[in-house]
Amino acid sequence: MTTRWGEPTDTLVLEALRTHAAGHRLTQAQRILLILNDGAWHDGRELALKVTHRFSSPLKDLADTGVSYDKRHNPDVPRAFQYRLAPTAAPEPTLF
Repeated sequence: MTTRWGEPTDTLVLEALRTHAAGHRLTQAQRILLILNDGAWHDGRELALKVTHRFSSPLKDLADTGVSYDKRHNPDVPRAFQYRLAPTAAPEPTLF
């Protein structure tokens, strides 16, 4: 399997894709993960419309499982933020 984001994000994306393909309902965290999987910036309004207006909780759930994401101020909308997946940092090699 080609690694795009690193573990555990790649595994969680694959699991969400399989769940969706099987016709099962996705969790809010899985829905956010599939939206952010394209690597582009997505604003909070989009996440609120497509997932839930309380999307910070599923984002925290993703972070708790090791998914890394970037957050920045939306340059076009004051007091709004944008989100995208970030590559998971590789563990530091140990010398001993």
